[in-house]
Amino acid sequence: MHKILFLPALGGVLWIGGCASNAPSESAANNETAVIEMTAKPAAHAESGAHEAEVHTHSTRFSITSTPAAVQAQKSATLILQIVDKADGKPINDFEIVHDKKLHFILASSDLNWFNHLHPEFIGNGKFRVTTILPRAGKYRAYADYKPKGEEGEVGYAELNVAGANPFAAMPKLVADKMQNGWLKTKSPGLPEGQAEAGPVQALLSEYQVAFMPMPAKIKAGEDVMLHF
Repeated sequence: MHKILFLPALGGVLWIGGCASNAPSESAANNETAVIEMTAKPAAHAESGAHEAEVHTHSTRFSITSTPAAVQAQKSATLILQIVDKADGKPINDFEIVHDKKLHFILASSDLNWFNHLHPEFIGNGKFRVTTILPRAGKYRAYADYKPKGEEGEVGYAELNVAGANPFAAMPKLVADKMQNGWLKTKSPGLPEGQAEAGPVQALLSEYQVAFMPMPAKIKAGEDVMLHF
């Protein structure tokens, strides 16, 4: 089953993520270097502090380390995702299965032109591991969607800087597509599930037509909406 995630840190853009898989590889734990860490927020109220205490009493801290420490575009890197209890710093080891996985990991370029949905391997001590290749230099947003056992689902957020040539462009100005008979339609590239992006982007991507109908047609922040694809 595919996931639909709203990523508030991307300025209200809706990302629809299919499932992808990456084979795990060994990482040298001593070479891991922290990228950034953020306190995870409840998945259902990621930007609504007024509701956080009402629906969520457990809070975790999410961080990422990488091997090599300086991630390079077009080169393999192993990312270790660490999830600990915010109150006492102890690793979280019990996660509920949501959509067949303990954790869903979204990487998105800051210009919104690329993203990937990965499923890191749980390796114990509150850690998940995934090896991947990022296509171009620049800043990436990283989102971990997980549900500690007996608690509400959470979304941990971090940023990852990738070095190398051919960087992503600056954040574009977002313009809403025109609706036709209740539908928004567009053609979009997509990466086959389980295929790492290692070569030229254009050589690996296929084109799909995506149709999207929100009900009601005018979406309002803080209100429920039914999404049809």
